[in-house]
Amino acid sequence: MILRLSTSIPQLAQQTLAIAGLSLLSMPTAIAQAEPTDFSLSRDCAASLSQMISDIETGRTAEVVATDYALADWGYSEGYPATAPQAAILRLSGTAAPSVMNSPRLMNTLSDRLIADCTAVSLVIFQLDQPFSEVMYGRVGDRVVPFSCAESADSTYPSWGERVCWQ
Repeated sequence: MILRLSTSIPQLAQQTLAIAGLSLLSMPTAIAQAEPTDFSLSRDCAASLSQMISDIETGRTAEVVATDYALADWGYSEGYPATAPQAAILRLSGTAAPSVMNSPRLMNTLSDRLIADCTAVSLVIFQLDQPFSEVMYGRVGDRVVPFSCAESADSTYPSWGERVCWQ
């Protein structure tokens, strides 16, 4: 499901959201073709996601589109919290999007809050389309941490706490 949250929480609850096929650059074909799962938005989760998008967009020339995927479809077969099998993907665009991607403190703070408020989410992925880049923050144990690059360049499906780096 693709969420564009510039509406209030009651409006969000009434929206019918359509999946519009994503073109994920540099992603394994199975991941790029996987259909997003239903985002389980509790009131706290919806409010947290809306606030997160507002925090990114307010005062910046940036736009955020939020999508979610099942972690198993993203390539993680084990290691993630069993009660939190979803990833929230935030696709950023606009002239200020690179500055968000270059702010680990902001991304970590926002990820920590979203993961705390959305019990089904254990991974937040920030993506920049042009040029493509991706940063991941996930729950490992009782902390939200940035994922490191998988050590093997041949690794299509990384271990939990790692990500495939396309460099």
